[in-house]
Order: sequence, then C-alpha cells, then structure tokens
Amino acid sequence: MIEDNVTELLKVIPSDITLVAAVKYASKIQIDEAIKAGVTDIGFNHYQQMKDLAPYLSPEIKTHFIGTLQLNKAKKVVNLNPYLIESVDSYKLAEKINNAAKNKKRIQKILIQVKTDDKKTHWIRAR
Repeated sequence: MIEDNVTELLKVIPSDITLVAAVKYASKIQIDEAIKAGVTDIGFNHYQQMKDLAPYLSPEIKTHFIGTLQLNKAKKVVNLNPYLIESVDSYKLAEKINNAAKNKKRIQKILIQVKTDDKKTHWIRAR
C-alpha cells in the first residue's frame, strides 16, 4: 500500500516538487518501504522518533523535523543534523537553533512560520 501511494504521488507531482513523507507513527519497516518506492525526504514530528530512526537511514535520505519544536529540544534536534527544521514559530527558537548549529560549525536550514493576519487564535478544548 505504501509503495502504491508513493508511486502514484511521484507520477503526478512535478519533478521540481519535493515529496516529504511525514512518518509520525510509521515503523522502520514502513519508512524503508517508502524509501524503496522513491521517497528521498523523511519528515519526523517527534524528536525521539527522529533520534531512534534517523541513524538507520542512508546518507542520501534528507531528514526534516516537521513537528512543533520545543525550546528544550532545539539543540538535540540540531545534533541529529536534519536537512531542514520546519515551522519555527518564534525568534527565540530560531536563535536557539542558530546557536546550536554554530557550536557544531554548521548552518542549519529552517523555515520560519510568520503570522500574516491580526486575528487572535482561539483554542477550543474538547470535553
């Protein structure tokens, strides 16, 4: 099923678009299946999963951190050498990532999340 889905997606997306497979609950076997089908970029939502699984990926596979990154995990994620950290939502977090990368003598690519409207976010808690 994973192979079929990846194959179908890669057929329809333009070659200049990168497919990042989010592997939030995926096992190592499922990730390997996606890679065999042609996935070259893997997106981890959680530090622990990235720490556990990224070392088993071949160097050609680009790892992304796509989850919400807490300040106290920034250095740990940078130490895993991700290709890209996405959804950085504060200057303080960007600074922490930058400082951790400097200590490793490298530049860490990040995507910064910017709020573009003046609407307040309202959270609704399910009961």
